[in-house]
Amino acid sequence: VREAGLGCPGDVSLGLLGGPPPDVAAAPVPTGFDVPRHQLGAAAVRLLSALVAGEETHEPLVACAFRTGETAGPPGRRP
Repeated sequence: VREAGLGCPGDVSLGLLGGPPPDVAAAPVPTGFDVPRHQLGAAAVRLLSALVAGEETHEPLVACAFRTGETAGPPGRRP
C-alpha cells in the first residue's frame, strides 16, 4: 500500500482473515477476523466423515471473531 503511495485507512481499508503474518504484524495493527482453526478442522472432519458414510449432512458455519485494528475506516474524501 505504501509503495503505491496510498495510506491505510485514509485511502484504502484492509482486513485480514486469520492472524497477521510477521511482516505486517507491526503498526498499524491490522483489522480482521481470527479464524478458529481447531473448530474449523473439526467441522471439516465431521463433514467428510458424514459424506464418506453416505449420510445426509450440511456444511457447518464456523464463526470468526472480529479483531479490531487500525487498517479499516470510513471512505476518505477525494479532492
